[in-house]
Amino acid sequence: MIEDKILILRFRCGSSDALRRIYEKYRDYLLRVAAGLLQDVNMAEDTVHDVFLRFAQSGDTIKVKGSLKSYLRTCVVNRAYNKMK
Repeated sequence: MIEDKILILRFRCGSSDALRRIYEKYRDYLLRVAAGLLQDVNMAEDTVHDVFLRFAQSGDTIKVKGSLKSYLRTCVVNRAYNKMK
């Protein structure tokens, strides 16, 4: 949790290394979540990449109040539900 807060802070200050670390840390978990919902590995990969692209673009405005893992999971779940519509 503390590592995540530091990574978010560094990311908000423009660190691409922090973004890369966040991606590497949560990629596999988020892929499993998306694949479980979508039942399609390719769509799951697209979903996770979409979430991280949007996350990367929101560096200066992002506000994670709780767990970064939960925040990203919620983003993936919402994106997956949107793809299923």
